[in-house]
Amino acid sequence: VIGMSDGRIAVGARGVPYLFGSAMDRNGAPDAETIRRLTEILHRHFPATIPFGVDHAWCGVMGVPRDWCATVGLDPTTNLLNPMMPSDSALLNKSEMWFNNTAQPDGYIFMNVQGKIDTSANRNKPLVPFSYKIGTNAHFVQVNMGDKNFTLEEGKSIFGHLWIDYSKLFNGIPLNLAPNLSVKTVQDNSSALAAKIANNIPSMFIYE
Repeated sequence: VIGMSDGRIAVGARGVPYLFGSAMDRNGAPDAETIRRLTEILHRHFPATIPFGVDHAWCGVMGVPRDWCATVGLDPTTNLLNPMMPSDSALLNKSEMWFNNTAQPDGYIFMNVQGKIDTSANRNKPLVPFSYKIGTNAHFVQVNMGDKNFTLEEGKSIFGHLWIDYSKLFNGIPLNLAPNLSVKTVQDNSSALAAKIANNIPSMFIYE
C-alpha cells in the first residue's frame, strides 16, 4: 500500500488470470471479476475505504518462471538452439539477447546490467559508466533460495517478498580498475571477471 500526495492510496496485488500459452495482455486493463475481487480484499483489510470509489485499475506483465524459482540464464539445451528456426524464434530471435548483429549459438545474453557507479574508496568522485553483459553456457546460474517459513492465520493474506540487491554484483571486484567495468562480448565472458560476476548473482536475491 502506497500513500499518495493527494490523499489517495495505491494498492498492489495479484489476481489477473493466466493467459493460455504464456500469452501477454498488452492493453493493461484487468477484467471486471479481478477488479471486484481485489476491491473486496481492499475493503476487508481497510474498511475505511468502503465509502470511496476506485479511480483506476490496471495490470501489467510479470516475468516469473512456472516453478517460481529464480533463474538467471538459459539452460545449455536452450542456449544451443537456432533462433532462426520457427520453433525457437519466439524466445531467442531477439537482437537484445545477442552479443553481435546476428545470433550465435552458445552466445546469448541473459543478464544485461548497465549504469554509472562511484568507484572511489570514499565514494566522493564523479560516476563512471559500467556495462556487464553476461551470457554463454559457462555462466548459467540457478538461484536456490531455500525454504522460508510462514505463519498462516485464518482470514489473513500472507505474501513473501523477494529483493534483488544489485550492489552484491560488485562483491570482490576492484572497481578502481577500468577493465573491471566492462564485459560486453562472448570473448569477455571467458574472463575471470565475468566468472566472478556470474558467481555473485545468487547473492543478489534475498528474502525481505
